[in-house]
Amino acid sequence: MIPVATGLSYGHANQALHAEIAVQRALAKTTLSQASSVLLFLTPECAREPKASIRSAARVAGCTQIVGCTGVGVLTEEEWVMDSPAAAAMVFGSEIHLASGPGYPLSLCFATGDHLSLDVLNSAPMFGMTTADTVDGVDFKVWSSSRIAEQGHVEVVIDGTIPAVGLSHSILELGPPLRVSQARQHELVSLDGISALASLTECVQRYRTDRIGLTEDQLFFGILEEDRDDSDPVPFRLGHILSTDIARQTVTLSSPVLPGERLFWAILDPEAAERSTSTLIDSLHRKLRMDPSFGLLFPSVQRGPAFFGDRDRDVDLLASRLPGLPFAGYYGRDQIAPADGVNRICQYAAALGLFAVPASK
Repeated sequence: MIPVATGLSYGHANQALHAEIAVQRALAKTTLSQASSVLLFLTPECAREPKASIRSAARVAGCTQIVGCTGVGVLTEEEWVMDSPAAAAMVFGSEIHLASGPGYPLSLCFATGDHLSLDVLNSAPMFGMTTADTVDGVDFKVWSSSRIAEQGHVEVVIDGTIPAVGLSHSILELGPPLRVSQARQHELVSLDGISALASLTECVQRYRTDRIGLTEDQLFFGILEEDRDDSDPVPFRLGHILSTDIARQTVTLSSPVLPGERLFWAILDPEAAERSTSTLIDSLHRKLRMDPSFGLLFPSVQRGPAFFGDRDRDVDLLASRLPGLPFAGYYGRDQIAPADGVNRICQYAAALGLFAVPASK
């Protein structure tokens, strides 16, 4: 048995002890007397003074390599927790070690706010998520080697594993991509010779034929990468629709577009997100060519339980499709995973990683 296990502790009582209890519960599921490394994720309520929680986790685990961050919420295969003090821990035995620094074949990365520079992003294939800067007066932090990373980001390599990672998108395309015929910075005038507003209205009306309650803040546009093949998973730049002008038949977008770019209209759709997660789980499992030993799941906070309707379907799907698999994660902002040889940063998505330990380990 590969010594990897998770523990979860939550509730308003004994908030200062959640990290300690989470590590204890993880260790209790293994034959380990101590861990070689620990991933530790804390909610904001438990992270006002994260150093105390990190020290407690290190003491109980019997190691100093405690890596993790503050998240809006946390999760394991047992449950997800938001809006409550909580800690989620994953402990590793001696076969697996979290080695500090970027490296190959994959770096696990956590960062706060905008502290992920292009130099860091391009240093190695990268998987992880950024989190917020501040929520309710709590400064979010990241940590490694049991110390707060003042630079706002950490990278580690999960030594002893074979990784398979990817992104599950929440986007449902309302129609095929169209070429931008005319645009003035943020104002989209026409697509393939059709007025921008007419194109958007047609797509929305087609979607509304069997759905009710579509609101303007659910509408998005996507710009496709020019070198993308239409059959490939979609690498796109996503933006919001700010307003429409009936008289001019134009649509104002959150970022400028250029004539010749390919644009599609889209919405955030729970059913599309579920399908994407199901497909991704199968794809990553096949890529490993063996059963995974553990998983990491990093969903966007906008794609949490409220998005799916009071249950986190990403957590439920992973637990049901790979029963018994230990996995952990947190809710954050921008999801990161390599695709087509570059590291992609996406929003409204979920980053999923499955990790296998070779038999020799």
